[in-house]
Parts: sequence; structure tokens; C-alpha cells
Amino acid sequence: MKLSSKTIAMLTWLISFALAAWILSQLPLSGFRDTLATVQIQNWFLWTGLNVLILGLLTGRWLVITRAMALPISFPQIFAVRQAGQLISFVTPGPQFGGEPLQVYWLWKRYAVA
Repeated sequence: MKLSSKTIAMLTWLISFALAAWILSQLPLSGFRDTLATVQIQNWFLWTGLNVLILGLLTGRWLVITRAMALPISFPQIFAVRQAGQLISFVTPGPQFGGEPLQVYWLWKRYAVA
């Protein structure tokens, strides 16, 4: 029995949502809420700004590399590839299984990086 690519994609998303729901059900969400409630608003702005700065610098580094390779990739495109890789790395046990291979694959598939 051969499945269509649409069926495979739908099954992949279904399994992904089921796994995400299971992961969330295992987390102590009330503890997170209590901890986050103690953070002052100035610290929220500080940590959010610092995270945005770091994400921008890391994405900018990739942009410099891709420009040196004469690849026509924009900052938002590189940012999306990097964030997808970070998401996968966050939920998998190591770089060999997730984020870095995904980033390389997307650059190769979507932007013709050889």
C-alpha cells in the first residue's frame, strides 16, 4: 500500500501534535506559571530584548556566510530556517537527529545551496 505525500504530511502533523500534547501534559505548568508571576516587568523587557538581540546576531552571522556564497537569501528566510532548526533541536536528543540536518536540508532544497 503506497501512501500519497498529502496523507504522509497529514499523518506527520497528527503525530507531531499528539507528541506535543503528551510533552505538555508531562510538564509542571502550574510551577512555570508561579515562577513567571514573580518576574518583574523590567526583567521581562530585559530578557526579551536580550533574546531578540542574540537571535538577530546569530541570524546575521548566517546571512554573512550565505552572502559570501552569493546566495540570494533574505534575513527573514534565514531566520525561519534557524528557528525551525532550533525547535527540532529542542525536542530531539542531539544535533545528529534534528536541527542542524534540517537547516542544511532546507538550505539545499529551498535555496539551491550545493
